[in-house]
This record gives sequence, structure tokens and C-alpha cells, in this order.
Amino acid sequence: MPPRGSSSESLSSSAGPPPAFSGIPPPPPGDPPSWPSPRVPLHVGEAQLDRPAAAQCVLAGLHEKSAGTLYLTNLRLIWEPLQAPNDANGANEAYAGLPAVLGLETPRLLSVPLYSIVSKKIYRSQAGVILELLQKYNSRPALRVGLSESDCSRISGVLTLHLKPPANPMEVRANVERSYAVLHGSQLAPTVERKAHSNAFKGWTSMFDASADYQRMGLLNPLSHWRVSEQNADYQLCGTYPAKLVVPRSVKDDDLLKASQFRSAGRVPVLCWKDPFGVASICRSSQPCVGVSKWACPQDEALLQAIADTNPFNEQLQIIDCRSRVNAELNTAKGKGYEHQTQYINTKISFMSIENIHVMRASLKTFLKLLEPKTLNASKTGELYKEEDSFLSDLDKSGWMGHILKIIRTTATVVKMISVDRASVLVHGSDGWDRTPQVTALAQLMLDPHYRTIAGFQQLLVKEWLSFGHQFALRCATLAPLEHGHYTPSDEEMSPVFVQYIECVWQISQQLPKAFEFNSRYLATLLYHVTSCEHGTFLCDCERQRVELGLPTCATSLWAELDGPEFLNQEYVPDAAILMPNLSASALKPWTAYYTRGAEIMLEDPQSLLEVRVHKLSEENARLKRELQALQAIQVVASQGEASTSKGAAAGDHGSAAAATDGAADAPTAATAASTLTRQLTDKELQDLNGQAPPLSPGGDPDVNHDIVTWQLTTES
Repeated sequence: MPPRGSSSESLSSSAGPPPAFSGIPPPPPGDPPSWPSPRVPLHVGEAQLDRPAAAQCVLAGLHEKSAGTLYLTNLRLIWEPLQAPNDANGANEAYAGLPAVLGLETPRLLSVPLYSIVSKKIYRSQAGVILELLQKYNSRPALRVGLSESDCSRISGVLTLHLKPPANPMEVRANVERSYAVLHGSQLAPTVERKAHSNAFKGWTSMFDASADYQRMGLLNPLSHWRVSEQNADYQLCGTYPAKLVVPRSVKDDDLLKASQFRSAGRVPVLCWKDPFGVASICRSSQPCVGVSKWACPQDEALLQAIADTNPFNEQLQIIDCRSRVNAELNTAKGKGYEHQTQYINTKISFMSIENIHVMRASLKTFLKLLEPKTLNASKTGELYKEEDSFLSDLDKSGWMGHILKIIRTTATVVKMISVDRASVLVHGSDGWDRTPQVTALAQLMLDPHYRTIAGFQQLLVKEWLSFGHQFALRCATLAPLEHGHYTPSDEEMSPVFVQYIECVWQISQQLPKAFEFNSRYLATLLYHVTSCEHGTFLCDCERQRVELGLPTCATSLWAELDGPEFLNQEYVPDAAILMPNLSASALKPWTAYYTRGAEIMLEDPQSLLEVRVHKLSEENARLKRELQALQAIQVVASQGEASTSKGAAAGDHGSAAAATDGAADAPTAATAASTLTRQLTDKELQDLNGQAPPLSPGGDPDVNHDIVTWQLTTES
């Protein structure tokens, strides 16, 4: 945060020229190829947008400065110290591709994704002109650098050009074809490099196979009450729905078309999950267009009745309206509304009072304000700002934790209806792409253990969030084409909808730490890539846009990058039980490791540090097992060699040529079988494995102690 009494939004608010900054002088203007490149290698398709600028990184909360250079590319901002920091072994950790936290004693490279930036501040302080960049969903600055006035003005202008909401299709945020993700994938495509990145492209198709998911839930059974409809194959039925839809078998495609015309944005009620071992189901849709006149649509009413008929154990269809009743009534004035039981028989509607996107955006802003770091009081040197005694009450007033709890409680209501009442449930809000997937995706996570694995969770995200049209670009202020009749991107349309869902998953994982195969770092990295725009997975607002732009063939998929062992929960225990977390407000806690991360993906907490340690021990254990197997194979070969020698000696003593031939044949066979296990082991490793004295040297002398004993299996003719 800027020092008190010195912050300003403009460069001209304070008199006096900024001080000169030490560092690499900026090169003269020229073509991008003539600009100096950072020491960290740029990715394929990554290009500098402006010439590098000498920049001093101002450490968080302090007046200390580290000289370096600021680079601006079409993917990120990179601040490099003048000299690359080295660890004790001389290895440069700063260039491992991960961001680094501000305030370390040794300056490290800082990397901030371009589209993760939500705002910038420019102000004067004793250090000069300061450019401070704030990320989305982050209470701490990701980058704070001192620049010359001309460099600051120039870089600020480029950032504004790339981050402002687009007004026409050719502006940066609407021109997906020129984004880094597409340039990166397109340049990989015709080269050998694409083969090396084949898994990144396969993630588009291999991660979620709709037919396999249908098969797992028993929907492809000829006796099933459900069928797969191709009515939306060309996205004409509903442009924000997936190409394949699952509907009751008794509903015809013509009736489905008429029912979609009665639902907001054409988002007709369709299946998203069915109990693989039962008949209860979860469907999703948008609100019906009943209006104040209570218009009716026989096809829509018949569709809901058909959904209820698929469940012979409970004939009443439960409707979960995520809005409050007041908001639902207000929507009737706009020609929309909710299902009236006088029109929709065998239904029961419940209003859950989850707030809209505007309330959530304001709540997060207040919540992040509470988590801002405290600094030294400029007017009273040596005294800290007084910590307000009202933090807990202010946290409650922000409403953020209350909103998280309400989403979890609403989901628990759905889970109870499915598991206890054996009822089928229809979930919707207004348009069915914000609050609706929060509830449906969380309910499936709690009901179905398949979605609690890494692969299953990724499939769940593809199905409920990507395929069913959550507007990632609109809500996260990233990249999507402009379309006539759709919402125009603006700051008023931003909202932390997906962040809330991920936090709900995190909150449940904290209560039930053995239930999920993935850990907190996995969730934080997932959120990092939602706004990094490094891959094509979260670009655009629906499946149709991604298909029309050809992203599955010209942009990499995120899922291959989230397949590392560092994302595994070492305490995971597979369990088919239905999850039911504690619904008390006291069971929740702020996810400070994520919301106060600064330039990191997330801050390390005791749990994540323990997971890293367990992961390293697991790798060490696997290595030792391999070495033990190699040692055992060597011992087998040695014993068989001794046996063959004995046979040869016996053959020589008794003149038996046949015995000698058999003995000679045994040795190469044993050696060949173990040749793949040839290892180079230190004496200490062998002692640790066997608990014995140092092994014999290759010459067989037990008195000779070698630092390294190389076991070489050879076969003599």
C-alpha cells in the first residue's frame, strides 16, 4: 500500500521531478526484435508489447528498493533484478516459472499475468513515481515499481489499451485470435514442439468424454428414462448450452424447442447428474418467462412433469430457486419470474436467497479491504497502525463469509433432497449460469465420489461451468468475442462467481481433509489460470464460442499442467460416502493464503508446507524402493553366477561336457534378465537399504571401501 499522505491517482498531483533511477537504461525506440530480452526465456508466441524500462522494485511495506528491469509482453509483466539471485548451490530458483512474493531479502523475478490485473495506481512518494498493480481477488499488490515519469506514462497507456472493456470487435480483449493463448498454440501446431506438448492439446477432448459420463450414470441403457438429444448440435436451440443435452425420453425434440423459447436465454431444463445407483437426478435451467400475467407454456410444464416422472420413488419435483422470493417477484415485471404451483403440478419451489453478482462483487471488495496489510505510521515513526477491535464485526458486515455459507447450505439442502428424500431437483436462478452452477457442481461433488478425484473434478468443471456456459470472460474481465445481443463487457458485469465456488470447495476440504485427491495449491493454481489467459480453456463465455474460434485446435488446454504430483493431497482416502460438512458459521475461516497472496499463486501455510514435505518423502521412498530392487537383482545374478561356476567346476572334475554347457548357459540368461536394473549406488545408500556392511567392490574384496560401487552386468561368450 502507498505511504500515508503521499498516494495519488495522477502524476501531476505532486510537484518536483522524480529522482533518477539506477539500472539498465531503456533502449531507443525500435522494432520489437531490437529490444533487449529478459534472462527468463519467453514462451513460444510471447512477444514484448513495449520496450523494457529501468524499474526499482519497492518491497512491500518498506522503502527499500531493488534495481531491475520491467518487461511487458502479451502474456505478463516481468520484473527482473539486475543480477539473477542464486541459491547456496548456485541454482537460480527465480526462473522456475513461478511468481515470487514481494519483500524477500534477495530480489527475485516477479511475473504478473496481464489479464489478472484489476487496477493500477500511480502516485508519488519519497521513492519517486510508483506504479502499483493490483490483481483480481487479491488484497496485496502484486507488483510495486519505481519508474521514470515517461516510462510510467507509456507502460500505463499500454496496460489501459489491453485491459479496458472492448467497445468494438477489433479491440484487444475482444480479439481472441490475436491473444497469447492462440498465438502460442498456433505456433506450436505446425512444429515438432506440438508433439512435445501433445498432452496439452489432448486435454480438450480427453478430459471430458460426455458419452463416458452418460455411461457411468446409466443414461445410455435402453431402459433408461433419459435420452441424449442432438437438438442443440448446431447451438441453435440454446447458444450457451453444450451440443449434447440429456432430456426425459418421453419429451420430443419439437416440444423441447418450444419449451426453450419459454425460458430465459433459451436455457431449457436439462439433466446434469443422475444417481448412478438410483433414479434421483439434478437438472438445471434458467427462470421461466411467466411475467406478471402468468403466461403458460404447456410444453415447459410437460417437460417438468416428465422430469418428475423419471423418479418413481418421489413424484414431487423439488425446484431450488437460488434467488430470494423478492428478487424472483421483481423479475416478473421484466417478463420472467418463477414456477407457480398452480401451473406446475407436482412441484415444490424453495427460494434460497443467494445474492446477485453485484452484491457479491461489492462484498468481495469490502472483504479484501479488511485483509490489506498494515504499514508503519508515517506520522509516528516506530508505531504500528492500531489494529481495530472491530475486525470480526467488520468481517461479518462484509458479508463474504455469509455468502459462502449460504451457498454451502443451499447445496446441503439439495444433497438432503437427493439422498434422504430420494427426490429429483431442478436448480435455477435468473439466467442459470452464475448461482446455478455453484449449487449443481458443489452438490455433485458432495454426492458423487468420482468428482472428488483430480480427473473427476476437472470433468465436473468442464461439464457444469464450461459446457453449460458460465461467462468466464464477462465475469473475470478476460477475453471473449463481442456478440450482438449479448452483455457488453464492463466492470459492472464482473463478479467473483467462480472464485466463490472454488472457495466453497476449499472450505469443505478443510473440514474433510481426506475426502479430496487434490490439495489447496491445486485450487489456487486453477484460479491463477482462470485470469492468466495462458491457455484456451477459460477463454470466451461458452462452448459455442470456443468451437467457432477453433480453440481446441489452436490453443493449449490447461488440464495437462495441473497433473503434477505437487497438486496431490497426501492424506486422500477414497470413500464413496456422501459428504455433509458442518453448516455452522464457526466452521468457516477466511482463505487468507489465497486472498493475501501478493505476487504468489498462494502463500505457504503449515498444511501446504507439510504436503510439500510429504511429497518429497514419497519421492525419496520410491527412489529407495527402486534401488532396493536393483540390489536384489544384482544379488540374484551373483548367486546364479556362483552356481554356474560350481557347475562348470564340477563338469571339469568329472569330465561332463553337458553339465559345463548348462552352467555356462545360466549366467548370460540371469544377467540379461537383470540388465535393465543396472544401477550406480553409493556405499551409504546400500548400507541404508540393507543395514549391512559396505557392499563388495566389483573385484570382490570386502576390505576395499569405494565411494561409489558401479555394478556392471556383462555377458561373456
